[in-house]
Amino acid sequence: MFLGRLPFQNLPTIQNPAFYGRDLELQRLAQHLHPGNIPKKLLIASLHGLGGGGKTQIALEYAYKFVSSYDAILWVTAESSLKLADSFKSIGQQIGIVDDSNQNADQVRELLKDWLFKTSKRGPSPRECLSIKLIYVSEPPNRVVKWLIIYDNIQDCKILEQYWPRATKGAIIMTSRNPGVARHFATIHARIEVLPFSLHDGENFLLSLLQDNENRCSSEEDQETASKISQAVGNLPLALNLVGRYISSTGMSSRRFLDINRHFERDFLFNEATHLWDAQSYQNSINTTWTMNISPPGSKSVLDNKTLSLIQMLAFLDGDGVPLSLFLAKKRDDMLVFLKSINRDPKN
Repeated sequence: MFLGRLPFQNLPTIQNPAFYGRDLELQRLAQHLHPGNIPKKLLIASLHGLGGGGKTQIALEYAYKFVSSYDAILWVTAESSLKLADSFKSIGQQIGIVDDSNQNADQVRELLKDWLFKTSKRGPSPRECLSIKLIYVSEPPNRVVKWLIIYDNIQDCKILEQYWPRATKGAIIMTSRNPGVARHFATIHARIEVLPFSLHDGENFLLSLLQDNENRCSSEEDQETASKISQAVGNLPLALNLVGRYISSTGMSSRRFLDINRHFERDFLFNEATHLWDAQSYQNSINTTWTMNISPPGSKSVLDNKTLSLIQMLAFLDGDGVPLSLFLAKKRDDMLVFLKSINRDPKN
């Protein structure tokens, strides 16, 4: 059994150094969740809005901002029942309440839910600490454990209900594109709609991404150009991030980029009717952005054949986490078939 330890967190990535703005959303989360205090009830806040609006990044920023206020922060990928089950199993193993003998997904789920209930009620007793092999660092074992669960990218309320804690105390953040999820679980005051940036914030966010370019975006012309780009993509954070990083990778100025790609938002990122975005048009925007990066307009591909082959193969894997073990096989016979093909004669 894995020897767990509190404090604990399984946040999926490092804190985003390019995170910008969203002070109001972070303040509202803090107002609802009271970080640092022992909750007297189950505190729930939801982030809902258009895909690419930055809901996950806001939740991640809140978690890092208040990481010292919680004994345990549990990040749960919630877009499907399979990912919920995998997240619960991984968390249970890392904390130390689940081992390899617990193969049944339902059993694993109930074990973690029981742990959340017991720790939020009074904290685990010394006997329970021994039985689940928890180590508390400079903390008495009989105190309440302050935990935060982040359910990221919820698609289905019914599926999530099976993984909802029975605890009467604790903190929960949910992110979802579906406002119905927010209405189902959170009170009206705890439903935070994540809108695109304001024009001012969109402009400044893009400028912050380009500040390392040789031509720093500080002149009035650069600010005007950034404003035009931000308006063209509806001030959507994900789109601005993609465009900003693309411009930065080419080394060109934002003005040069706009001169070459006057209708980039239509030709590469979004459908013409950007005000009618839906799930399919959002996905199309991501697909065409890949095309934009792989082969800029009017030029040959900037990537070699091996890299293109690798990208095409990675498209079949889960974007939430590709195991490094797939690329670190000790024996050549264990290497993935597609990696073998990539390492063959470059001419092929």
